[in-house]
Amino acid sequence: MSLSENTDIRRSRTTGGACPAWCVLDHEGDAQAAIVLHESRAAVIEISGPRDADVAEWIDVRTTQYIPEEPGEPPGSPVVELSYHHGNRYRVTTLTADEARHLAASLFATAAHAMFVRQVVDTPVLPTVRASNAVDHRAGGHKRQ
Repeated sequence: MSLSENTDIRRSRTTGGACPAWCVLDHEGDAQAAIVLHESRAAVIEISGPRDADVAEWIDVRTTQYIPEEPGEPPGSPVVELSYHHGNRYRVTTLTADEARHLAASLFATAAHAMFVRQVVDTPVLPTVRASNAVDHRAGGHKRQ
């Protein structure tokens, strides 16, 4: 198969099914060569914090489903693309739905920790101890019997 035939097949976007509700692509009016079958709107998070003020940093997250590489193959499952942008450069990480859920849960938990620490800056932080070595703070910090 020639490169032009492969490109024409990739452009055709024949999927045998309806476009998912999350897809924002204009399948009818998009004439450019495409490797993306479906794509969601990106959630963009601007990064604040210590950095070079002249270089913009942000993360965008979107759902993407790619056209199969070989004609006749079914498309793969949609993936979550996490893109880190630093000025004109960027790096894309692709996650499965389960990996993205795990990352979201981890981000949620660590954000809660960061919010808690920020709220109790003037309060002494209690030690973190495993249950087998539990500390009874009411008894002056001695190990429980």
